[in-house]
Amino acid sequence: MVRVVKQPQERRQEILDTAQVLIASKGYEQTSVQAIVDEIGIAKGTFYHYFDSKEDLLIALIESLVEEIVVSLELLVQDQELTAPQKLHAMFDSTSEIKLAHQSGLSPLVPAFLDSESALFREKAQTETLRRLGPPLATIISQGVGEGSFAVEDPELAAQIVLQLIQAMGYATVPILMDPDFEIGNLVKLRPIIGGYEEAIRRVLGASPGAIQLVDMNVYERWFEMAAQEQTHA
Repeated sequence: MVRVVKQPQERRQEILDTAQVLIASKGYEQTSVQAIVDEIGIAKGTFYHYFDSKEDLLIALIESLVEEIVVSLELLVQDQELTAPQKLHAMFDSTSEIKLAHQSGLSPLVPAFLDSESALFREKAQTETLRRLGPPLATIISQGVGEGSFAVEDPELAAQIVLQLIQAMGYATVPILMDPDFEIGNLVKLRPIIGGYEEAIRRVLGASPGAIQLVDMNVYERWFEMAAQEQTHA
């Protein structure tokens, strides 16, 4: 058998792509390192050259999603036509669409990410998210202060708090989204949760009442529909 030599970044991405496909079809716990390397046709040592463990691979998969969000956020920062509130809403919409596009790959990762034994690498992933998204969000908040839309003394601190609130909202809504007995009626349970976090973020930013809308409920409807299709074909 001819040994295929690939550039390090190409090989690393191949491992990530293969793992995501296997996890989407089998689940995180059922996808072993051996299964990943067998699928690619590489030695186990090659996997451990790029990733310290399967948990490290999980963090890398999440970071790749964060990178996609960062790229879209940086494009918004550079847009000269949009106001700060418009950019903020566009950021929320873009993030939702990106997550929706990766729904089949994200859903199997969530239980592992939220597992009580995963606290260490969950904290690492959260810290990386704050580090990457904080600066562009702070730039948008600074613009809002200049426009008079927001009233904060420290845009960088406000950006960190907003991101932490968004992460907390994610933890509050995930059990509903991941409920195996999900029904479209579960959206009713999401509205007060989302509304509470919208109000909290509005207060942090010093924005006017009703100025912050985190998520279009249509996004959640589409999430439920896609999850139902996944269950049907499982």
